[in-house]
Amino acid sequence: MSQTSYSVTPGRAVAGMLADSGQDMFHLSRAAEGAAVPFGLAVVAGTNKETQVKIPTATEGFFMGVSLHEHTLDAPETGVIAIKETLSVCRKGRIWVKTNEVVAAGEAVFFVNSGADAGKFRNDNTSADAAPAGVAFAGYDAGTGLALLELNLP
Repeated sequence: MSQTSYSVTPGRAVAGMLADSGQDMFHLSRAAEGAAVPFGLAVVAGTNKETQVKIPTATEGFFMGVSLHEHTLDAPETGVIAIKETLSVCRKGRIWVKTNEVVAAGEAVFFVNSGADAGKFRNDNTSADAAPAGVAFAGYDAGTGLALLELNLP
């Protein structure tokens, strides 16, 4: 029996996983500072902007990108990068991210900067900072509560 239908859209994944393998992907390697960093969250520059990133806080918000899922960890199922461990930060590409509300393609992108939802994405500035130009929602999956985020940062 042969396959008779095809899809150009990959299935939904987990937070922090790339949505596709486009040619314009770009990732940085940085150490987690201050607290463990879950996959699929916004990260901001740490104390040393060249080597560290952390979960956003209300006082610090230089957006660096999104924490990328890692298969190479000892326990990738926990979904977090431990303090001082190296993580990949997606700056270009399409990635599944955590949200704390329903979002839609084309809406404004903000990242929560305080509380239990720090680092999650949303479409308004409630306890959140605006993501820089080059960050856009490309879709939302109600089943998982994950948004597809398109990043095109320098």
